Amino acid sequence: MRDTDWIILDELHKNPNITKVAAKLYITQPTLTKRLQAMEEEFQVRIVNRSTKGVEFTPEGEFRARIFLSFMKETVRGVDAFKTSGCGTVRLASSFTFSRRQLAEILMAYKSEHPNISFEIQNLRSYELTRLVEEGGADGAFVRGNYEGGIDRCLVLREQAYAISKTPIALEELPDRPMVHCRLSSYSRKLMDSWWQRNFSRPPSIGATAEDVDTCCQLACKGLGYTLIFMSEEQLKNLGLHSLLLKDGEGMPMVRETWFVYDGRRAKPDYVTAFIRFVEERYSIQ
Repeated sequence: MRDTDWIILDELHKNPNITKVAAKLYITQPTLTKRLQAMEEEFQVRIVNRSTKGVEFTPEGEFRARIFLSFMKETVRGVDAFKTSGCGTVRLASSFTFSRRQLAEILMAYKSEHPNISFEIQNLRSYELTRLVEEGGADGAFVRGNYEGGIDRCLVLREQAYAISKTPIALEELPDRPMVHCRLSSYSRKLMDSWWQRNFSRPPSIGATAEDVDTCCQLACKGLGYTLIFMSEEQLKNLGLHSLLLKDGEGMPMVRETWFVYDGRRAKPDYVTAFIRFVEERYSIQ
């Protein structure tokens, strides 16, 4: 692979038109085509299929291109880090709720010790975060729930499930009381739905639906109904609402865990490794 080959793949990703890419890179169309053929011979796979509409990456070509482009970006990022010792940008991803409640505390603690480090943060649904890390789109992610994947992880938060409301509430009353329904992640929703089916033979009475936990808590605080949420004991105390601890089929408190995940197989700049170590040493729980 030549350095220019990385650029060719990158530009074809952005604009799948050989003629336009060749013009942009100031090379002839036959030269660009020969470089594609040389890459295909080196990879032993067809990278793109050509048609009158342009080019389309094959599944094998898409995989190869994504891997090499990710490596190229990491290399550039690593070189930049050497140029500015002690500086760098850590790319993080997080579930929406964790970003609102816990992430700022972690970043501020790290910044107090490493003031030249900056952060680039993406907020996604939990089921998207592990894949993002595996594909090199983030250095690490805070993921709610146990999602499968061949990456490293450490437990940073454990929350219990509660029914919370403005007024006292008993378990047997829930089906007859209005529920503020929260659009939880697929993992959390599966836990809550399984709990409900174990305890009741009919569905809840939905009085309102909200996209996030904080909005549901606010609605419950106003007396619009109860809501089922996962929350730490400290957060629950701060709400000042009545709560009912939810238990699993074995009579134990129902728990949801949040993990910090990263790909230990992927080469990283020293400042990324340092942040990972910081999270593991400062926030990892048993």
